[in-house]
Amino acid sequence: MSRPTLRNVPLDRCCRDTLRAMHQLRETSTALNIAVAAGPLVTLISGNPAAIIRNLVQRDWDTWARATAGIGPMTRHALINHAAKELLFHYSGDVHDFWYAMHDILNR
Repeated sequence: MSRPTLRNVPLDRCCRDTLRAMHQLRETSTALNIAVAAGPLVTLISGNPAAIIRNLVQRDWDTWARATAGIGPMTRHALINHAAKELLFHYSGDVHDFWYAMHDILNR
C-alpha cells in the first residue's frame, strides 16, 4: 500500500476525540516521566544529611530505573491501541488510510 496523503482528511467526531485522547496521553506521559525521574532526586537533597544518606542506601534504584524506562514503551503501546481501535471502526476510505498511516508510524 502506498503512503496516503494525510492532508485535508475529514475526520469524524470519534476520530477527533481519539486524537485529543492521544494528545492528552502524550502530555500525561511526559509529566509522569518528569515526576518519576525527579521525585527521588528531590527527596535526596531535602532534609538533613542523615536522611539523605538513609535515602541513598535504602532506595531501590533498579526498580526506579525500570519504572522510569517503562513509561515510554507503555505510552507507545497505548497510542498504538488507540490507532488500532479506529482502524476497526473505519475500514475503508480516507479516514481508514489516515489511521492506517498513524498505526504504521507508531509501530516503527
